[in-house]
This record gives sequence, C-alpha cells and structure tokens, in this order.
Amino acid sequence: MPPTPRWTAVCDFAFTWEAEAIAWLRERLPDSAAYRGWSNFEFVAQDGSVNAVDALIVTPTKLLLVEIKSRPGAVKADSGAWAWTRPDGRMQVDENPLPLASRKTKRLSGLLRNTKALKGKASPYVEEVVFLSYRDLRADFSGSAATRVFLRAAASDSDRNIGACIAGSAENSYGGRMDHQHLRAAIRALEELNIRPVRREFGAGQWRSRSAHLCITATARVTHPTRGRSVGGTHTTLTDPECELPQYRHADRCPSSPAVIAHPILALCRPAIGTI
Repeated sequence: MPPTPRWTAVCDFAFTWEAEAIAWLRERLPDSAAYRGWSNFEFVAQDGSVNAVDALIVTPTKLLLVEIKSRPGAVKADSGAWAWTRPDGRMQVDENPLPLASRKTKRLSGLLRNTKALKGKASPYVEEVVFLSYRDLRADFSGSAATRVFLRAAASDSDRNIGACIAGSAENSYGGRMDHQHLRAAIRALEELNIRPVRREFGAGQWRSRSAHLCITATARVTHPTRGRSVGGTHTTLTDPECELPQYRHADRCPSSPAVIAHPILALCRPAIGTI
C-alpha cells in the first residue's frame, strides 16, 4: 500500500520491525480526512521530560497514543509485570508498558491544553494503547493486564484488534465526537507542538552511538586485543533490543567492516550484509 499523505513519518526507523509495524497500522487507517497519523517522534513536556512516541493517531473522537512492542515467542502478563519467553527459551521480565504510555498521554494532554490552536476549545481526549505487533505472538493476560492491549493476530471482530479499535473510535469515546472545526484545531495544535525526530543515543561507559542500539547482554571475561590477556568486563554487542536479532559482529570476525566505536576491550563494527 502506498504511503498516505494523512500519515507523517517524522523520521526513519532504526529497525525493520518498527517500520513494518507502522506500515501495518497505516494500512488500517480509515479512508477519511478525519483520521491522521504521526510516527516515530518525541516531544518535550512541561516538566522537561523527553517523551518518545511510536505512533499517534487522530480519530474523530480522540487521540490514540500507540506504544509498540514487537517480540517473538510468548508473553505472560499480570498488571505489574510482563514475562517474555523467546523462541529459544530465553526469558525477560519487564514492567507493564501501559503505565509509561499513560504518563506520556498526560504530558501530551498538558501541552495541547496550552496551544493557541485550542484556545477556547476543549482539548481532545488522549488515550494510550499498547500494540503487540509480532504476528505469531502467544499472549496470556490475567486480570487487568489486557487493558488497552491489542494484538496483531487478533480476529477482525475481536476486542483485541487494533484496526477495529481505530475504526471504532469514530463513535465511542469519553470525550465525545469532534466536529470538523474542532478536529482541524486539534491537528493544528499537534503541529504547533513542534514535535521532533526521535534522538537515539546509546552507549557503554564513555562510548556513545546514535546510529544503533548498544545492548548490554552479559558479563564475561574476554581477551584484551592489545594486552593479550584475559580481562573482566561487560560483553557489549549492538543489537535490536526488541527482537534481539544480532545485527553487529566483532571487528575481529569481520575485518572488512569499518569499525565505528573504538572500545578498550571490544571493537564494534557496522552490520554485515545478511546478518539480520
């Protein structure tokens, strides 16, 4: 599906899974001028915090702030913690992502209320949702853990289908339906916020990179490249933190790849073709 002018990608995505998830969402944007989308941006809140947003969708009744998670395997969740099990059996426990998304919506609402475009008008209702975009993910939620969580694999008539959620927002919302004038004011208010591309900076110790994720994977003993002896340290690799598919190799294993970080223990290099 060709890009729609009603969806703005504020900047390119660092990883394929991100772009693919957004493309899937964009394809489900109803064919109506009442819907708009932005993706991959950040805003500075009134408290000075920098808030990264995966996607923001304007609907006739509200704004949907979408937090995207894309991990293969299975997830078992309660209201406090999400336990992810990878296809290879590895496990990772994270906090429920909804509270973080909720804090972002409150900060965004605070900014919108103070825009010139919405002066004298009600600020649109902003609702946070979590989209689990990996197509074959197996999910097991207990209690309130499934609140406002949507699955890519959900049936079209399921209450876990995010496409149905977006389309259904035309009628169902706490804030009520916005008329054409109010909707245009809400869009102008978002443009007034001067949202900016996500600035990603990752590092290990004193080393920093904006071109890829630095993911601390394990503590190990490695051989120092110049001293030729075993040195204790943190084994650092550049990987995609969501799907954890290695995209970077050690320089000594792909000497033809130009190094981008000179690390005292490990030399890291650009990804070789075909490693993803």
